[in-house]
Amino acid sequence: MNFKDMGALYDKENAPPDCVLEEPLDQHLDNLIEFTSVVQALWFDSGPAENPTARSYVFYFFRGEIDKNRRPDEILTFKVKFDNPFKVHIVDKYLGGMAYGAMNAPALAHRHLWRPGLMSEEGKQEFMQGLSKESKKSEEKKGGCFIATAVFQNQYASEVAFLRNFRDDVISRNIVGRMFINVYYMISPYIARQIAESQFIKILIRQGILKPLIDLLSKTYGKSNGLYRGVTHGRKNL
Repeated sequence: MNFKDMGALYDKENAPPDCVLEEPLDQHLDNLIEFTSVVQALWFDSGPAENPTARSYVFYFFRGEIDKNRRPDEILTFKVKFDNPFKVHIVDKYLGGMAYGAMNAPALAHRHLWRPGLMSEEGKQEFMQGLSKESKKSEEKKGGCFIATAVFQNQYASEVAFLRNFRDDVISRNIVGRMFINVYYMISPYIARQIAESQFIKILIRQGILKPLIDLLSKTYGKSNGLYRGVTHGRKNL
């Protein structure tokens, strides 16, 4: 089922391309059958004002009739890049910037108040729950070979333990840090595999990047946070 099948309402002057209107929605919303009304609520250019790279279209889904005075029950954002306006490049639940999920979506009657990056407290919680779920899914696929482990060739090396502790005790304490960790765990398995195949790269990264970084962090954070405390079993590998 797609937007055309659902009889979606959309702005004729800012109509989404057919690739959006014909995108199968079942693969993005497991509970699609619950929604009986859908309307195009927001549209915006992505990227800096002087160099936009894509246009995003936000659709509101409602259980029952469209209610202009309340937030939607669900949202989907479709990003189409200008270099290929015939293909949906990204489908997610973002409104733009950091704003995530229906909890951040303004009512249709107040959508002019929306700003990129606007995030409600409920939206922050929903966003973090989404990150947590994605992190768990990616962990299940990873198998445990990551950059520091590949470089030091031992997941129990004291340097690996230090970086692991730094991640858990410092980086993960705020939302930006947790976002960084989530992105790291998506890209690091590929990088680690490349490192593992080259002894030269291992030495280069170990001596030129990781050891100086660990020395700096241990002087800055180590004593006050007790980070350099050896191996902690049962935690994820870096």
